[in-house]
Amino acid sequence: MDQGLWTHREAARYLGVTPETLYTWVGRKAGDDPPPSLKLGHFRRYEPDALRAWATRRGSAAS
Repeated sequence: MDQGLWTHREAARYLGVTPETLYTWVGRKAGDDPPPSLKLGHFRRYEPDALRAWATRRGSAAS
């Protein structure tokens, strides 16, 4: 994976889930603590450090 922003597929791979599961998590409303992401045009991107921190908080950190 690149050191820049991760694609949706790369973020899902890091978390050990399918891209469809990650779409579900991102689509949750306030209060559910969705994974941090950026919407860039039609694409969703993930900042690796923010996603790692979120995964650690949630107790689902990938190795």
